[in-house]
Amino acid sequence: MKHWRKTSGVRIGRVALICSFALTLAGMAAGGQYGDLDAKLKVAATSQEKLKILENANIQNDDQFDGLVDRMERDPSAVDQAADYVDLKAMAESVHNQPDQTGRIKMIKSSPLYGDEGKRESANWLRGAVQRLQKLLQPKPRTHIPNSGPDLGDWGALGVFFIRFVWFLLGAAVLAFIIYAIRLIQFSKLKKRRAKAVLEDDEPERTLDEWLELANRLEMEGRYREAVRALYLSCLLKFDERNIARFVRSQTNWEHLARIDASPRKPTSVDFRSPTQAFDRIWYGHKIRGSADVDDFRGWYSQISLALLERAA
Repeated sequence: MKHWRKTSGVRIGRVALICSFALTLAGMAAGGQYGDLDAKLKVAATSQEKLKILENANIQNDDQFDGLVDRMERDPSAVDQAADYVDLKAMAESVHNQPDQTGRIKMIKSSPLYGDEGKRESANWLRGAVQRLQKLLQPKPRTHIPNSGPDLGDWGALGVFFIRFVWFLLGAAVLAFIIYAIRLIQFSKLKKRRAKAVLEDDEPERTLDEWLELANRLEMEGRYREAVRALYLSCLLKFDERNIARFVRSQTNWEHLARIDASPRKPTSVDFRSPTQAFDRIWYGHKIRGSADVDDFRGWYSQISLALLERAA
């Protein structure tokens, strides 16, 4: 029973001291321009109310406070920072205006009834106050302005040159890729068209004279591209007739050229590569000049026939 009374008395005394300490802090916070402003902010329910109170506040000779107020319109977080700043200034103001309270606070905190919990709470309160003050006084980082260009810093002209050089390399790489892609497509088309046979499977068999007659008729009709093809096939049949290289309708023009050049019976004066290249350009590439191309192939056919006739003789 006696132990309970002693413990209860200690608790009652501790509660009384805490209440006294709270009243002391309340008295310290009251009075002064910051104390009055802090009291108004404490009862404000929303940030808008705090904003109006801060904008209408009459704080003299405080550039830090003025800077926070100017920032509130474009930065909503500045409202809470300004309120914390006023809270800290109100505490400092109350301590300055009532120095006699310091001794009283020390006496209350040094009492055995105050206990370790009050010390820890006071230490946490002081540490939080210092952290808030550091946060307020710490300069805000520079924000990036959109579309303002790259921040070159101290690079100056060298930075501008480097950026332009990088853009030049990128442009050159894109141009090189486009050229490579175009050439690859052209090569694929050329390879595809060279793989086609000279004659289609559904075309009828014709003799050498029939191809020559067909070439004359096609030229008269203005179908120069088809006339060139008829004369080219006439040349192939002429090689077949003289046992230089057999005509195979399923093979391409370049396969025929390879077998003709490889034949030991071909006269050395005969150059069939130029007619083959011209045929490839006209028939597969659709690059026709007109009757001039027909005349060229008729001349090549005459040269081949004369060379093969002389060899046979």
